[in-house]
Amino acid sequence: MVIPLVIRSVAFIVFSVIAFVGCTTPTRVIRDADTNYNFVFPQMPDPKPEIVNSRLERIDRYFLGLIPLYSVNGEWEFELTADSQWVAVLRRDFKKIQWDQISYSREVPAWFNPSSERFTVWHLHPTSYVAAHLFVERNPEDESRVHVFIRRH
Repeated sequence: MVIPLVIRSVAFIVFSVIAFVGCTTPTRVIRDADTNYNFVFPQMPDPKPEIVNSRLERIDRYFLGLIPLYSVNGEWEFELTADSQWVAVLRRDFKKIQWDQISYSREVPAWFNPSSERFTVWHLHPTSYVAAHLFVERNPEDESRVHVFIRRH
């Protein structure tokens, strides 16, 4: 009778892991700028920046692959023009790095094109938050319209 007990115990453990961890579906790409901004920057102060371009991946989590539980952000990119104070709040946890320290694990959209001549690059090292790069325009003509690129990967 030990074997059936072991089999039942293993089956219970496997079922429990699947049930509590959940299952994911393929990633959805959301292209609506306001929706993307609200998913990524809900705590940022006003005034809200102008969103030039955005791309966001959403990953849905399911219980037993059937019952929707919640969604989380995957990888994303933004091109914005923002007030310098908004940029200062965003940049708070980032560390300035050199351009040769940038590494991408995947391709970026064609519109994501900051240059080393015009932008300073910043990096947010991964912790519980995935690594991110921030590119801030060096010499904006207008402090209320700083050109910014940011991506999480």
